[in-house]
Amino acid sequence: MPMSKKNLPVYVGISVEELQALSAVSGEAVRLYIAISTFAMGPKTTCFPKWTQIKEVMGKPNADTRNLQKLAVKLEEAGVIT
Repeated sequence: MPMSKKNLPVYVGISVEELQALSAVSGEAVRLYIAISTFAMGPKTTCFPKWTQIKEVMGKPNADTRNLQKLAVKLEEAGVIT
């Protein structure tokens, strides 16, 4: 089910530490991180979105989930997600 634009957050804050850790990954991995971050806004630091939701937020509903999973591993290795 496509997400309504009115339900999307206006911005995502990234700390200096996060930004520095993200320098070790590709631009597409950073986009994935930002998409995941939209589900854990404010004081909420954990989230469990479905891959379909993440792809929708990224604007790539037909993206290859396996590729995104590989990027998620890179984000784990960089220490920005668990």
